[in-house]
Amino acid sequence: MRRRVGQLGLIIATALAVTGLFVFHGTAIADPSYSLSDPGRAAAAAAWSIGLLFVAYMAGLPDAVRTMRHAVGASFAAPAATVAVASLVQLAAGDALLPRFVVFASVLVMPVVNLMVTLPLVASRGRGVSTALVLASADQLADLARVTERGLPTMMRIADTLPLDPDDPTMADRLRAAVDEHEPNILVVADQLLDNHDLAHVAADLHAHGMRVRTLLSFYEDWFRLVPLSELAEVSLLFDIGEVHSPVYLRLKRLLDIASGITLGMALMVAVPFVALGNLVGNRGPLIYSQPRVGKQGELFRIHKLRTMVPRPEPKTIDHGASTTPWTAERDPRVTPFGQVLRKLHIDELPQAANILRGDLSLVGPRPEQPAYVAELSDVIPFYDYRHLVKPGLTGWAQINLGYTSDAEGAREKLQYEFYYLRNQSLPFDLRIVILTLRSLVALRKAR
Repeated sequence: MRRRVGQLGLIIATALAVTGLFVFHGTAIADPSYSLSDPGRAAAAAAWSIGLLFVAYMAGLPDAVRTMRHAVGASFAAPAATVAVASLVQLAAGDALLPRFVVFASVLVMPVVNLMVTLPLVASRGRGVSTALVLASADQLADLARVTERGLPTMMRIADTLPLDPDDPTMADRLRAAVDEHEPNILVVADQLLDNHDLAHVAADLHAHGMRVRTLLSFYEDWFRLVPLSELAEVSLLFDIGEVHSPVYLRLKRLLDIASGITLGMALMVAVPFVALGNLVGNRGPLIYSQPRVGKQGELFRIHKLRTMVPRPEPKTIDHGASTTPWTAERDPRVTPFGQVLRKLHIDELPQAANILRGDLSLVGPRPEQPAYVAELSDVIPFYDYRHLVKPGLTGWAQINLGYTSDAEGAREKLQYEFYYLRNQSLPFDLRIVILTLRSLVALRKAR
């Protein structure tokens, strides 16, 4: 809630600040004077506000900064970067598309606006934290431990976990003792434990006295934005998938894909000469690397990338006819120094514009895997094939939360986020994933 209030506050504050700058310029500086009732001036003010907000959000404002130092740095850097880009655009255009006073005054005004909205959010971290008490089986708590190893949401604390089973006659007493000791405000209970009449009665009493009660699935979805492995069997069929059940969403998603494919294709044309030059120095070999991947409904297609590894022979073929290469490790020795740069900046992904325009790939969706890995993972991970009900993507919910993974255990972790995406697939969610991806690229780190 505070995150959304902060984002709305920054939108309103930025709009007011930009409006004030335009009004001051139009009445006190410009000759002839002008008013924001002029549609052209109003459009310019709106465009400048959007530009400032976009760069501020990419810099992590107002909700993704964690320290005062980070907040101050981002508050000053974001408007400075926006002004620098706007100045270059106006210089190239040979025309003052925006009033120079408004542009340069933003360097002084916008850091103050950003700090006014962001610093209270940073200072409030730790206050109003939700405290959860989790009751589940030992296996379910082991899954929870793996998820929380990556960190807890900002406003969440897990006070204690109780490994229980439905036949334990002491469950109700242990629950009351834990509540008295930790004073949580959220009780999380695995579904099967509510079969115990005494425990269900205690949980209902706590709920009547103001404690929030959540199932394990809703707790994961609300706070961690994933579907836990322990719940996949329960939810595997009990939801609609936008790409399968909504023709309108499917058409809108395709329009987004076409627009993004054209944009990425233009970026590729700009990047190719520089990449070719870099290859001559530190990455000799073919420019493009292609590889078979599994797409929607299990259909195979060839994905294209700018090559980042040393050239190697065609991958070996295994008994079912699919080729495979080893999992890519965090510091894979096959990746060249220049290839590391391409991967860090994600420039190597640009040729996938062709896959997107052809319809093999979407902008947002589960990342496609090699056929051999799919066969291997489908054998060891229940419901793994469900990820192929939708078109794979250039970026995705699992990708921005976990990044690259290099083994079957990592694929299991990703599947939790991919099921969450399947359950919540929509155009606003796709756009959110795109924005979070851009934010992570700007910060050169994984988005959360």
